[in-house]
Amino acid sequence: LHIVMAAYAYTLLAIEDTKGAIDIYMKLTKQSPLKSIYWLNLCACYRVEKKTETAIKVAKTGMIFNPGNKLLKQTLAQSYAEIGKDQQVRELIKDDLDDENISDQHMYNLQFLGEGYKLLASDALKKMAQKWEQRKLQNKPREMWRDRIKERNIGRKMRIGYLSADCNSHPVGRFILPLLKEHNKKSFEIIVISSTKM
Repeated sequence: LHIVMAAYAYTLLAIEDTKGAIDIYMKLTKQSPLKSIYWLNLCACYRVEKKTETAIKVAKTGMIFNPGNKLLKQTLAQSYAEIGKDQQVRELIKDDLDDENISDQHMYNLQFLGEGYKLLASDALKKMAQKWEQRKLQNKPREMWRDRIKERNIGRKMRIGYLSADCNSHPVGRFILPLLKEHNKKSFEIIVISSTKM
């Protein structure tokens, strides 16, 4: 039954029926408090509704039941960053800066928090990204494009699309704006798509 409820709540969240999703996730967190995904999705619902203080309370409660969960810790840090509580963010992420086994998602989140909210020095973020990249290169990545791009279109502009729910006044929007401005307009056709109703 929990799986069905969780799937339905996730569907409601995807179609931005956050009120319905909140009702279900509230029940799920009470019934299964050790399942961190329920706490994470409940936080996501409140953040979509711009109820950041409530999202912070949910993340803190979730961490009581799941104290070692890095995703809950990241969610809490990001929620604090959204309301300008920089010191709390720095405290939450300080141990992650030297984590040699940092996950891809966690690396992305730290880069986003550090640069997007100007919480960490760009040089420190650069060194962290370089270390992560070196670990990735040790896995000998295969060529990504040769077997996927079947034909070359000589003379045609390359099309690049950016899809985000955060194209508005949000760190993602502010972070990507300089990138969009620097694209070579003669070589690239840029399309930006907002995936939100707001």
